[in-house]
Amino acid sequence: MTTVVVGASSGLGRALAEELARTGHELLLVASDPRDLSAIAADLGWRHAAKMHTLALDLAATDDPGACGAARIASAIGLAAAGWAVASR
Repeated sequence: MTTVVVGASSGLGRALAEELARTGHELLLVASDPRDLSAIAADLGWRHAAKMHTLALDLAATDDPGACGAARIASAIGLAAAGWAVASR
């Protein structure tokens, strides 16, 4: 199973990715900068022998970040989805 970490290039997302990689999870790292993602994925994969995937996606740059993000993430990890629901206030 692949674990998705959104915001994986810094802060809490990066710390979570580090811990999950350390415990052997296969990860899909999602963040807006593809250069950061490539470097982080290479580092985590090398240090923890964990399988890494990356998806450069700026969720703040779209009118419907939930739907856009969900569809792109599902595609990246090979999920087929009948529908997505996104709620906002």
